[in-house]
Amino acid sequence: MYIIPEGKEVRVAISGKSGCGNTTVSKLLSEKLGIEMINFTFRSLSAETGLSLAQIIENAKTDDSYDISVDTRQVELAQKQSCVLGSRLAIWMLKNADLKVYLFADPKVRAE
Repeated sequence: MYIIPEGKEVRVAISGKSGCGNTTVSKLLSEKLGIEMINFTFRSLSAETGLSLAQIIENAKTDDSYDISVDTRQVELAQKQSCVLGSRLAIWMLKNADLKVYLFADPKVRAE
């Protein structure tokens, strides 16, 4: 078992294509390390803004600011504390991550 030393912060970024297990692996690792898991999504943005998820998705089709807001918010949250950041772009967005992991899975497995 790995214990984060007192006064040290650890940031792990986990990415991969849809269906590779990004969220599952991020959750398991965050639980094992006893640190926050960050997976800020349109659903999270909906809760913060009061807009419906359907409205955010519809707006995002023609307005990049929704994607930019989600990406920016993830990095802001990750900078505050030790965490596991799980998203398709995490390894590129969290530049100061202590560990970056990209998950691969066979297309058949991903489809399942």
